[in-house]
Amino acid sequence: MGRPGDEHSDRGESDETPLLWEGRSEFHAPEIDGKVYINDFGPHETLVPGTFYRAEITEAHDYDVVARVIE
Repeated sequence: MGRPGDEHSDRGESDETPLLWEGRSEFHAPEIDGKVYINDFGPHETLVPGTFYRAEITEAHDYDVVARVIE
């Protein structure tokens, strides 16, 4: 946690809540590995699906993590 990494906003708005976006890290396969929930867009007003953003992991759960965009 706390280390920057590239996160892919491939899924867009989460099914769980419109306050989160779903994505994955550059090392994870879609539909196989856990999800990255993005709860802070940093300097961006909104995110663009299919784009990689520099993000910092702020929470870790059993399979998924929560991140905030930093660039």
